[in-house]
Amino acid sequence: MKEESSGFHIGGETHDIVITNNTIRSFGKGNQSTAIFIGKGSSNITASDNKITGSKEVVREK
Repeated sequence: MKEESSGFHIGGETHDIVITNNTIRSFGKGNQSTAIFIGKGSSNITASDNKITGSKEVVREK
């Protein structure tokens, strides 16, 4: 079983990140299921104007 991955994986104690104007694609051949994953220890993460295809856009860890 393949472990899921993300185009951007933001984990730990990460703060004040801007993700903008990117193309994030998954063609279904690998294990990328999320375009942007934001871990629960992260804050003030902004994602805008990104072109995302083939995966969930943004997932926030609870």
